[in-house]
Amino acid sequence: MKGLIYAFLIMFVGFYMTVWTCYYYVQDYRYKAIVLTMTESAKVSSVNSYDKSVRVSRGKAEITEKSFKEKFEKTFKENSNVNLKPKEINYSFLKDGNGGIKAVKVKLIDDRNKEYKVTLVSNIAE
Repeated sequence: MKGLIYAFLIMFVGFYMTVWTCYYYVQDYRYKAIVLTMTESAKVSSVNSYDKSVRVSRGKAEITEKSFKEKFEKTFKENSNVNLKPKEINYSFLKDGNGGIKAVKVKLIDDRNKEYKVTLVSNIAE
């Protein structure tokens, strides 16, 4: 009888550890997939949203904020492979002295109130 109790205890602990490990790796995959999709969407949006008519000098390009936001949200929804309902998306643009955009920080809050942050410093002149 004593061995049976230990066997059940070991089975319970093993089952608990298996469930916990599966849950951990599913959440880890979800986080990494969302951040990777955000990074790729930001890169694609930065290249697609620069205004070719404003290109004044060689090596400089102007990205419009409105166009970046629209294209990021569209690209993110198309490329996302995780069931995600974004509650809120915040954008912070780092501007240089001339008013051009040097970097973009995107913060997404999902329906579980979890934050995902991505910072993009893109050099589209190359």
